[in-house]
Order: sequence, then C-alpha cells, then structure tokens
Amino acid sequence: MTERWLLPERSPGLRPGEGQGEVEEDTMESISRRTVDYAGLERASGVRKDDARTDIFFCGCIFYQMLSGQPALADNKDRAQAGKARYTTEIKPILTLVPKLPLALAMVVGKAMEFSPDKRYQTPSDMLIDLKLAIKRVKTAAEGGRVAGSERESNEGLDASGQPRRLMIVESDVKMQDTLREHFKRNGYRVLVSADPNRVLSRFFDDSQAADLILFTTSNNGRTALEVFNRFGQEAQTRDVPAVLLLDQVHGDWAEEATVADHRAVAKMPIKMRELRELLVEVGAKKVS
Repeated sequence: MTERWLLPERSPGLRPGEGQGEVEEDTMESISRRTVDYAGLERASGVRKDDARTDIFFCGCIFYQMLSGQPALADNKDRAQAGKARYTTEIKPILTLVPKLPLALAMVVGKAMEFSPDKRYQTPSDMLIDLKLAIKRVKTAAEGGRVAGSERESNEGLDASGQPRRLMIVESDVKMQDTLREHFKRNGYRVLVSADPNRVLSRFFDDSQAADLILFTTSNNGRTALEVFNRFGQEAQTRDVPAVLLLDQVHGDWAEEATVADHRAVAKMPIKMRELRELLVEVGAKKVS
C-alpha cells in the first residue's frame, strides 16, 4: 500500500517561494518577542542567564495553554513591559479557567510556573516525575480505581494555583501528630510537624518561608506553646505568619495572655475539626498590613 503524505496546500496563484518572506518575518518577530520574554523573566526573578528553571517556567506555560486553551502570557509587543508585573499579576491560576481539571495536573502546572525560581521544579527530571505520577493518578481515577494517598475530602488547603499550603503543626504527642497530620492532608494541606515550639521559632529565623500557616497546641507543650505563639507575633521574621493557638481544656484561661490579630487567633478545646479548619482558612486569608 502506498503511503499518503499530508502536505500543506499552496495558495492559488502563488509560485513556489512567493509569500515566504512574510512568513519568515512573522516567525522571526515571534521568536524575538519570546526571547524578550525569557530575558524579562530572568531579570524579574533574579536568576542567571540560561538557568534551566526559566525553561521549566515556559514549559509550564505550554502545558497551561494545552490544558486551558488560553495562553498564560498575553502577547505583548511592548518590550519595555515584558518581564514586569505581568508575570505575577496577569497569569490566572489554571483552575479558574478549567475548574474541572484534575488537581494532580493543576499542581504540576502551578509548580512549574511559580514566579520564584526556588519554588519551581529545580530540574526537568523533577517535573517529569511529578507529571508521570499525575498522569497515572488521572488514568486510575478514570478507570474507577483509587490511588493510595490521593483521597481528599476537600480542597481548602490548596492555594489559588492548586498548590497545597504548608501547615506547620506544633505538637509533641505522636498520636495527636498522626491524627492532625492525616486529617489536614485529606483536606489539601502539605503538613509539617514539629514537637518543639522553640525549634520551630529557630527554623523560621533561618527560613522566613518555612510554612504558610502554623497551628500551636498546648495539650502537651503547655505554656511553652503560648510563649512561642506570642513571640511569633513579635519577631520581625514571623509576625506576619498566620497562626492559631489551640488551648487544651485546662488551659482555657490562657486566652487572655495570647497576642492575637486578624491573622492570629486562639481556639479552645473541645473543638470540632471542621471548626478548627475553618479558623485556619480564616486567618490564612487575612492580609497583613
């Protein structure tokens, strides 16, 4: 059987080579604008020239357009504007365009397109691993199966780009750690656990972005949890971090000693897990002036 080749149709009245100049001109202009986008992103995000993480960002842009049908970056012919605020303010989270997009895929796209290079995938192979895992989860779900660890009760722990917020739980009892960890993971959070309140404070001194939210409990750490909660509200490195102090039943009267604000709140045991989650969502949504 003779193979059939699909060839581009030639416009009537054109001889070979006619119109080619216009095509090349348009192509070169497109390439030039994309080069400006690369340079602009590198300049705006502070990475060195030819950093692979810039390629990862634009790879995320390709997936974004494939999955949503819309480009992440509007075509901007003004070179002076390329690489400025449009990279952080004009890109809509993909879930706002495609609400039914599987979260596993949305998370890969969101991480690839993080403005901060340190928050992006650091190597193409890292992104490929997550992408293969996301595809596996989507296929398994489509076949009616279940992927271990992927069950989720709600998406309240995810940010606007579909990435899980990092919740630091400060609790020393192992059983309570496990209970809280599994509950919040099922609601979309990435959970970090520490038994020592003072160690958490030191961790934030080393890295002010160690977590997006903090939950202190006094059930086993007692007054130390209260004292560190208050210090978090005073220190320059930590005072803007949303935090909740969960007081044990016997510590209810400590509420008057706690330093609170719109993004810092106190809760008392007994409390329903749903109410505790709602409080975390509330403080996490507060803007710090």
